[in-house]
Amino acid sequence: MARQEQGIEWYLTPSGEKRYRVRWRERGRQKSRSFARLTGEGGARSFRAEVSRAQEQSRGRAVEPAALGLTLAVFVADAWAPRAKRRLAAKSWETTSRIYDKHILHQLGGLPIAEVDVEALVGWQDEREAAGVGDPTLIKAIGILSSIFAEAARRPRSTGVGANPVALLEKPSVRRRQRPLVWGPIVVERVRRQLLSESRRVGADKPLAALRDTLLVALMAMTGCRPGEALALRWLDLDGRVSIERALSGDEVVERTKTDRGRVAPLLKPLAADLAALRRSSGDGPMDFVFQKPSGDHWRETDWRNYRSRHFVAALERVERSWSQWRDALEDPGGVRESVAGLSTTRPYDLGRHTHSALMLASGMTLQRLARIQGHSIRVLDETYSEQLAEYEDRFDPIEPVAEIEAARRLVWGELDPSTGERS
Repeated sequence: MARQEQGIEWYLTPSGEKRYRVRWRERGRQKSRSFARLTGEGGARSFRAEVSRAQEQSRGRAVEPAALGLTLAVFVADAWAPRAKRRLAAKSWETTSRIYDKHILHQLGGLPIAEVDVEALVGWQDEREAAGVGDPTLIKAIGILSSIFAEAARRPRSTGVGANPVALLEKPSVRRRQRPLVWGPIVVERVRRQLLSESRRVGADKPLAALRDTLLVALMAMTGCRPGEALALRWLDLDGRVSIERALSGDEVVERTKTDRGRVAPLLKPLAADLAALRRSSGDGPMDFVFQKPSGDHWRETDWRNYRSRHFVAALERVERSWSQWRDALEDPGGVRESVAGLSTTRPYDLGRHTHSALMLASGMTLQRLARIQGHSIRVLDETYSEQLAEYEDRFDPIEPVAEIEAARRLVWGELDPSTGERS
């Protein structure tokens, strides 16, 4: 072994490979780092220089030498991700992980985190925009990066990061929300009938599964439940009213809602009939989930996604495609003035929560009460449904929601029972 200069030496491995080793003292302890042939003597010299410079500049608060080679990906895996996962809901963590893997890991993960400055981040942002990444996704990705660097800045000795460079990025502007897609009870009932009569479920449990699929649409449209809240309901939550206390988050049902506050929604007569029909067919007990798999377990995120893509969207497409033919076959086609253009792109959230809001506003319900039922602020309600509010402000003939829903059911189902699809 031959010493090259102070703090650097070389040695031969048992296989005969020549390597270089940097030695230094930190807080009274001896430390070292070896460099293989790919970086060699030059890498060892550069590392030794960085160690010396960091120790001199920090004046007694030396940056740990390991920080000089700590990549963003390693820091995320070892330090940031475990803490973030504990603090986020399962579904939020799933979204965060997906965005990080797709838009951050492969672009910035291999860089030393201490060397990622504003200029590097601007280049990353430009590259993501050029790749066609939308503003909402980019805003989320920037938020994730900001959280990562905030955590790194709280550990300056082990990361070499002294400040959060993401704070200087120019974020995309938050665009005005698109007008919510609002559909009336007739459209809701047409979708329900398609889910029941043309169900794509298979197996011995098909009739019961189809009833649950149909009920899910009715429940969201008549209570304003978010999808995750509806899927977390147990039968004991439906005793004369709908008590919303928990939500599906990823693969788990958590004992909280999005706003961390429970709430109660009225149980309208048509929905009560649908629930009673399903309860008679299923024989479920009070603690059973309303929406469950044949095994008796509650739905998980994958079950929800499968329902949305394979069953819900397929039903929307069939309704939109056959709408004119169905309407023309009615005794009074002119009585159905609704258009369903764009229905196939509607989310369950739109067909349920937005439709419920419009129906309740048309009935004359106050903003305060509707905000309590749906679990958000009056400001959000006012901003989201400003056009509907303006439409109903001067009306002197508020509608009766139950009467509207029952009239739609008679029109769509005819002699069939809308709760079971069987002849009355």
